[in-house]
This record gives sequence, structure tokens and C-alpha cells, in this order.
Amino acid sequence: MFKKARPVFLKGKELSVNLTAGFRNIFDYNGGKVVFRAAAQSIYRLMINGALAAHGPARCAHGYYRVDEIDITPFLKEGKNVLAIEVAGYNCASFYIPKQPSFLQAEIEAEGNVVAATGEYGFSARVLPYRIRKVQRLTIQRTFAEFYKLDESYEAWKCDPEAAFDDEPVCVTEEKKLIGRGIPNYVFEKFPIKNVVCCGSVKMGDIKPQKNYGRHFDIEGLKLDGFKMSELETVIDDEVLALECTANNDVSLPYLKKDTYAIVDFGLIKSGFISFKIKCSGQVKLLLSFDELLTDNDVNFMRIGFGAASRIDLMPGEYEYTSIEPYTMRYLKIAVLGEDAELCDISIIPLECSEPIVAEYEGSDLTLKKIFDAGVETFKQNAVDIFMDCPSRERAGWLCDSFFTGRVEKALTGRSDIERNFIRNYFLAPKNLKNIPEGMLPMCYPSDAVTNEYIPNWVMWLILELREYLGRTGDRQTIDDMRQKVYAFIKHMDGYLNDIGLIEKLDSWVFIEWSKAAEFVQDVSFPTNMLYARTLRDAGFLYGDESLIARADAMEKTIRELAYRQEPQSGKMFFADHAVRREGKLVVLDDFSEANQYYAFFLGTASPDMYKELWDRLINDFGPQRQETGAYPMVWPANSFIGNYLRLDMLRKNGMQMRVEDEIKGYFENMADMTGTLWEHDSTKASCCHGFASHICCWLLPDGDWMGKE
Repeated sequence: MFKKARPVFLKGKELSVNLTAGFRNIFDYNGGKVVFRAAAQSIYRLMINGALAAHGPARCAHGYYRVDEIDITPFLKEGKNVLAIEVAGYNCASFYIPKQPSFLQAEIEAEGNVVAATGEYGFSARVLPYRIRKVQRLTIQRTFAEFYKLDESYEAWKCDPEAAFDDEPVCVTEEKKLIGRGIPNYVFEKFPIKNVVCCGSVKMGDIKPQKNYGRHFDIEGLKLDGFKMSELETVIDDEVLALECTANNDVSLPYLKKDTYAIVDFGLIKSGFISFKIKCSGQVKLLLSFDELLTDNDVNFMRIGFGAASRIDLMPGEYEYTSIEPYTMRYLKIAVLGEDAELCDISIIPLECSEPIVAEYEGSDLTLKKIFDAGVETFKQNAVDIFMDCPSRERAGWLCDSFFTGRVEKALTGRSDIERNFIRNYFLAPKNLKNIPEGMLPMCYPSDAVTNEYIPNWVMWLILELREYLGRTGDRQTIDDMRQKVYAFIKHMDGYLNDIGLIEKLDSWVFIEWSKAAEFVQDVSFPTNMLYARTLRDAGFLYGDESLIARADAMEKTIRELAYRQEPQSGKMFFADHAVRREGKLVVLDDFSEANQYYAFFLGTASPDMYKELWDRLINDFGPQRQETGAYPMVWPANSFIGNYLRLDMLRKNGMQMRVEDEIKGYFENMADMTGTLWEHDSTKASCCHGFASHICCWLLPDGDWMGKE
């Protein structure tokens, strides 16, 4: 991977929490191809002569690090060039980036010769003091908010070869297990704002403690890595909440006078780095807050449970600012406190899928085209280096979401490179992950189990994904590599088998979907057992194990006999959601969810031939129109994740394409109109850009191998 570079970091600071280091090389360019290679923990950003050239690395399992190799020739000029690498070392357990010691391993190769390499020669390093360390966590699932104190010279080291750079001692760290990036490098282009929503005057009111701070402030109670409230230099959330804004629309960009604000609109949700230019006549404090929606014509930056905000303090001068962390927003609110400032070139630099999108919607229906485009946007923002649930609160590689997004990658790009990285990360994951019992796998990865939870259902979805992945790619090696973990999981699950061959009283978080169905999961969850039966069947297929397939047959027979019963209010037959143990006997309860019916048909426990009356009932009386008709009120409605998706998929599989397209309009047109992306829920109470939701693109394309060939 590297010819000479060794992993290094600032001496004695490898374990420092939220410390950002700078590494610099002055490179004399006289022509020819120049390649840059890097691996790092937690994240790095490469600037060449002040221009953004790379951001990485691609995430990998604990103890492994992916290496970026980038042709940087287009960024170079004749003569001296400045290569500046910022490394944010978080040392913070999260769903987003595993907690591991900070390091950088980098080298520059010109025409086959290494001209600079960490641990050898050519790089100097120092702490970057202008990024403030002692700040709040952004969320439980991510790392830290951004707070900067800048003067006009702060960027000089990135672009001026004559600028002072007082280097500090570095040490060589332990050698790293290195593997290839596996996906193309990113291309960075600015995405400008589309319009100004409103602007006006602003002043800082009294900063008051909140009655209920978000969970990400409970460092001690939840045993999170970070800083106690008493250690923080400021609480950014409190400052933003204290802003008193008066809209008057007599201020227009690019000029914002002192004590003014503006809310700008990107036209749709985008994910990436906040970027702008600003000229300050005196000292200025900027408070940035953002969200995917407008709430009462304002930005509710705490809408989904975390403070989507940053602070930047500026001395007089001219600046070009780009956040080092990616954020998700349609609307950005900028408050200028202090002296006058001229603000321009406000944009997002998208961090999104580097694989080219090659598929297009070819129909003539403009509504479906709009929804398809929203699906593409959703996919691009959630398929970066791994498949993510959302690019905002978590940026985490969740299972189950990945089952659907894996199909989308193949359908839209014709490739499965990101999915391969995603699955290989699970293969490389160590056996002794904290809070994960033997045989179990994390619910999201690469990550740390900061909430001390796992979802056994999600590992079942991984095994279903493996079967489709094999059909999409023919990558038998990855399937064989996963064999031991698949069988270890089955062994773990078999510890919950009861006397009739069903799994009972699963530990941790047993999850079906975001609806009333989430309450009907103990003691025997029938949709969970349907999913486990399908898991055994697919594992049997993958590894030629007929005994697993026979077990799946037996489980499905038992589920059909127990769960298919009369719903008392309507007198119609549905699959019940669960049974409980009472005085030693298993009693099936009269709790029925719409999602459970879709589980049955999607997973193969039921089929239209076996259950024609139920099938006809689901087709004719359920779907998006049920919100208006109120049919079967005691069969609790499904939500987007994942009931509505299972419904649409079973319709598509049974040749009902026109019905699929009608229901896609019913479920998703409002989402596409409001945000240009697709949501986690069928309401705006959570993420409005969620990876699995991009699966609608598959249903709007012709049949292909995105589901995998048998």
C-alpha cells in the first residue's frame, strides 16, 4: 500500500479527545504524474494550495484501515506547492467512526519516486489550535460539533509556502493493517444556495440553561466519550436558542450588516461541507444552524433530537471557510453578531456517492420522474464509503437499511463496490466487540455499541442480503468468508428456541418497524420468526445445507398454524403479531399489524395462492388510501420503514406494476415536493433523507439483476 510512509501522530497526543492536527509538505513540482496516498484515524482532509483535494478515509472495521490513492496532478502548479492535511482525531466511541488512536500515514510519489513520507521525511506537524476541543458532542451517534476561533492568518499554512508553521514532535505509532479503498475517489463541486428565505435583525438574548438537554450532553450518565458540561467553552445549542430574530427583509445577501441574520435555501436536501466566503470589518461571531425543513418559517435545529449548529469566531479580515465535517440540510440559518460582514458564495460541497449514476427513469410520468430523482438524491447522500441510514444524525452503517440500499447501488450504478466494502467490514469485525454477545453481530458497523444495544433481527437481514449479493456479484469469496459468522449467529439464535421450534424472548432490541408493531415483539414475535425461517433458508442455500432449509420449512408451518387467526373486530383472518407465555403456556394475542402481513408475504411464509382472501384484502383495502378510508382500524398501520416497502415489493413481484406506481405517488410525492429526498418515516418527525428509501428507484426501473440471480 505504501512504499515508505509509516503511521505517525503528534507525540503523546494519539489518545487525545477531539484534537485536530495539521501536517504539511512543501512540494516543488516540475511536471509529471504525482500520486498521494493516505490512511488515517479518525478523518483527514487534504488541501493543495488551499483547494479541497480529498476527504477520507473510507471507513473500515476495528484494527483495519483503508488506503486512499489519489492522482493530485490536476491540483498542482509549476514550482512550489503546499500540501496541507488536517487530521481530526476524535478518540470518541460513536456509530459513525470507531474509537481508535489517532494517526496519519501518508506519502507523495512523483514519477515513481517517493518525495515525502510520514515517519521518514518531508512532513511537519502541529496541533491546529483554532478548532476548539472542549465542545459538545454533535449527537450520541456522531462525534463533536465544530467551534472555531480564527484570525486572518489561520489558513496561510495551507496555501503559502512562506507561512510560518511551528512544527511539533511526532512519534511513529504501531503498524497498521491496511487494505484498499475499494471505491472511486470523490469529486468535489460546490452546490450553491437557490434563494434567500428571509433575513432581518438579530440580537443575543439571555443565555439560559435548557430544562432538558439532549442525551448527547449526558456524558457521565451514558458513559460517553467527551467533555462534561462544566468543561465546555460554550454550549452552542444554548447560544442558538438565545438568538432573538426579527424578520424585516431589508437585508440582502451578500452583505450582512452587524447583528443580522439570513435563512438560505438550497432548494432540496443536500449533504456535505458548509462553505462560504466572508469579509469582516471587525470581530464577528457566526452562529450557523440548519435543518432539512422549515418550521414556522424558521430553522428548528433541534428537530430530530440534536443540535445541528456550529460556531465560528472571526477577527477582522477575509476568510474562505469550509467545515471539515459533513452535514445535511435544505435550510441554513446564519446569524452575524458583532461588526459588519460581507458574506458570499454560500454553498454545500456535496460528499456523496463517487460511483457514476448510469440508470434513468425512462417513463413519461412527471410525478414518478420527480420521485425517482428524489430517490437518486437519497441514494447518493447515503452511499458514500458505506451504506448509511442517514447522512445527518448518525451517518451509520445499519443493517436492514443495507439490504435495500444494496439493491439500489446495483440498479443505479451497475456496481456493488460499496456493498462489498460494507459486507467485508462485517467480515473483518473482531469477535470481542464491546456489549455484543458471542455469535451476534453489531446492528450498525463500523461503530461502537455506545447505546449497549444490538438488534438480532438486523443480522437476519444481513444473511438475506448475502444471498442477493451473491446473485448480484458472483463474489463467492465474500460468501465463504462470512460462513463462520453466519453459523455462529445461528448457534447463538438457537439458544432461544422453545419447545415448538420457535425463537422466544430474544434479548436486547427486537425490532420490526417504526409503528405499533414495535410493541408486539415478546415473547414470541411471529414476524421475527418468519424472518429467522427465511434466514435459515437463505443460509442453507448459500452453504448447501439442506438441514437448515428443512428447519425453515418446519418453522413456517408452525407459524402458519399458530398465527393465522380471526381479528375480533372485523371477523377477518390476519396473521397475529405475537404470543406470550402465561402459566407456562404460549397464548397468541389479538394484536395485529399491517407490517406483519407484509412480512409474511415478503419472506415466503405466506403466498397469494395459500392465502388468497388475505392477499385480496391487502391489495384492495390497504395501502396509502387507508389513511382516508380507515379500513380495519384494529390492524395497526404500517410505516415507511419497512412495512410500506415490503408491501410495494410484494406488489412488484406479483406483476402489479401499475398499482406499484400509483401507490408510490401516494406514499412519496409529498416527500419529493418538500425536500427532494425520501424519508425514514411517513412523517417529518425524523430523518428526511434515509438510505433504504431510495429503493423506490428499483421499482421504477425495468427488471434487472439488482435483486440477485438465483
